[in-house]
Amino acid sequence: MSIFAPEASTATPDPRDQRAEQLRTGTYDNTAVCVYDGRPAATSRTTGNGNQIGLCADCGPAEELITYRQAAVFVTNRLETEALKTADPAQTLGNILDALPEVMPEVFQKMGTPDDLATALQPEIGARVRAIRDLYQVRTTADTGYTKVLDIALGAIRNGADPGDVGERVLELLDQARAEKTEARA
Repeated sequence: MSIFAPEASTATPDPRDQRAEQLRTGTYDNTAVCVYDGRPAATSRTTGNGNQIGLCADCGPAEELITYRQAAVFVTNRLETEALKTADPAQTLGNILDALPEVMPEVFQKMGTPDDLATALQPEIGARVRAIRDLYQVRTTADTGYTKVLDIALGAIRNGADPGDVGERVLELLDQARAEKTEARA
């Protein structure tokens, strides 16, 4: 058995791999093309490690949205962690949800969060807290088979999945499970 490996002189590195390595090592400095897809850049940014990156017209706004969602996931996961320390996490998350409109603007102001970020974060955090609270409420009365589905849904939301998409999929799976259960009884 032989393994074919091209000689170094004939192997052409993928430009995306080169960009990834340069970004990882902090040596990337190209604002002429988009760091994600190589198209001409419409804007540029400085990353946390000092890289100057270019972003095309499509990737610039998408990168901001992803960053906002990542921040919302982080905040929501911390809120859930604290709620789990209480006797009734669903009730605690409900109380947090009720307090968000009043508390979050003050928190954002004290943290120096830019207004546009605060405006984007608040509804995203609210949707995530609501979804997690709802899953905990349903979980308290669900039988073992359903709690497994709910645990998967919780994990997906914790990992950044859109709560609306997760909710729709959970309903589909629960309807499917009910139909199979009904069919098995017949």
